[in-house]
Amino acid sequence: MPSRRGLLASLVLLLAAALPGLAAAQDASFYVTNRSGMTMNEVYVSSSANNSWGQDLLGSNVMNSGQRLAVRPFQCVNDIRVVYANGRAEERRRVNTCNLNEVVFGSGGTSSGREQMTGADFRIWNRSGRTIEQIFVSSSANNSWGNDRLGQQVLPPGRYWTIRQSETGCSFDLRVVFTGGGVFERRNINACQISEFSIQ
Repeated sequence: MPSRRGLLASLVLLLAAALPGLAAAQDASFYVTNRSGMTMNEVYVSSSANNSWGQDLLGSNVMNSGQRLAVRPFQCVNDIRVVYANGRAEERRRVNTCNLNEVVFGSGGTSSGREQMTGADFRIWNRSGRTIEQIFVSSSANNSWGNDRLGQQVLPPGRYWTIRQSETGCSFDLRVVFTGGGVFERRNINACQISEFSIQ
């Protein structure tokens, strides 16, 4: 029969073997921050491997602009969806929340840490000195510009807006409308080879 000292030594060895694995575990918790100027009625966070958004994390509550919500998923790579009071939805796909501690929704929003950009996603920087009130991005194969990506918001000078692409392919057309008039257009942008595009 093993002695008490032998059992204790075995337990110490088992703990020592387990500790590196415990230390290597990554923290996927983060904050969803609302800087949109609008109220959020719904927030969903699910593993990018799932096809369902799951349960609304706000429940019967709402999240006003300036507020944030703590989220603690089990996995690192997550999809995030918010629904505003006006019914408009905004999504972030395949965000590695183990590499950041905050995901910001709103004009010129940034993430604290490294926000994962995937596929043909890219940022539009407004370095024109003028306020942008509409942004249209569509596949170069389409004849329609589609919806304004800014919705009810504007993009002030010196800020950026992240374009999340749902269409396939790399070639996109861009149209920007400035407050007070003026239009900027660029055709056949290869969004798979850039991470940002500047409006001068």
